[in-house]
This record gives sequence, structure tokens and C-alpha cells, in this order.
Amino acid sequence: MKKILITLLSLVSLVSYSQKIPCIEYPLYSDIWTHECGTNGIQKLLPKDNKSFSLTNSYFVDNVDERKVESYLLECLNEFRADYGKGPVKESKWLTKISEIYAKKLSNSTFKHDKLKKFGVDMKENIAGYMALTFSHLTVEDGDLNKIIADAYFDIYVSSKHHMEMLLCDNQYFGFGLVIKESGKMYGVVRCSSKSKNK
Repeated sequence: MKKILITLLSLVSLVSYSQKIPCIEYPLYSDIWTHECGTNGIQKLLPKDNKSFSLTNSYFVDNVDERKVESYLLECLNEFRADYGKGPVKESKWLTKISEIYAKKLSNSTFKHDKLKKFGVDMKENIAGYMALTFSHLTVEDGDLNKIIADAYFDIYVSSKHHMEMLLCDNQYFGFGLVIKESGKMYGVVRCSSKSKNK
């Protein structure tokens, strides 16, 4: 049974909210994951360097700090954009606030996009859900776990053309929401706009 579970975990599929799209549009520059296409066109995340996902996750549980992950998100987004030849962006406190609120809502209700028109500004949104077990192969030798998770917050969208267009768009302002549940489920919301707040 354990072998079966480990095999299943080694083929963890992307759980971002998206329509069916061709796989793979962009290279993945992750330090911890590689990816391949499944038969249904959905990206499968796999551990890099021939490691494997594990059923034990004590290193993650003992070292993850949601606030520290959040503190890295702007830096990681700008590093992510630089990998694809795009310039840096700024964080909007307003976009982050409404993204945090929606990430909490996602973690407690139906997983779907928000109705963005209610905010009165042109805005784009990415949402994703993923499992802490996709980090279970990491150890202290891999580096700062919280920075790695912040990097992965954007890497998880790489197989989706529409999600990547949002992350690499010319909008100047971004906001981030993140929830890490005790169950090991993680929820992320990324929003961008040409305006830093609604007026």
C-alpha cells in the first residue's frame, strides 16, 4: 500500500483553477520541481534531481512559517518575472488585503474565481490550491524552506498560458493572498492591476 501511495504522490498534478490548455507553454525554472505533460494535457509536478515525494512531512510542518513565506512573495515574483525577461513590479497593500481575504474564503468554501468587477478597477486574478506534500522531499540542505515555498507560489502556474500571461503582464501593481491549513492544503491568490488601489 505504501508503494502505491508513494507512486501516486510522485505524480502530483497541478491544481490551479483553469480551463483545459495545451501543456507546456513555458520552461519551469524551479529549484525543487520539474514537470511533464499528462495524457490529459495537465502538468504533473515531479521532484527535481530524481528525488521522490514522501508520505512524511515533518520538515515542512516544523519549519514552515506563513508570514515568512508572505514576506518573500514580491521578491520571488520579481525573480520569476526576470526569468522570463520581464521587469519588476510593486506590491499594492490594497491588492494584498483583498487577496488575503479571498484566499481565506477559498480555503473554507468553493474553489472558484472571485467577481472582480465589484472592485471598480481593471484587475486580473490567479488562484491555486496545492498540497504541502509536494514539498515533502525537501531538507535543510535545499535552503530556506519559506523562500522555496514563495518561489513555488508562482512556479505552479507555469503550464498555463493564461495564468502566465497574467503573471508576466505589464500591470505595475500586484497583491498576494496565502493560506496554509493544518491539513497541509495550501491556497494562493495573486491579483494585478494598473492601479494600486480603488478610488
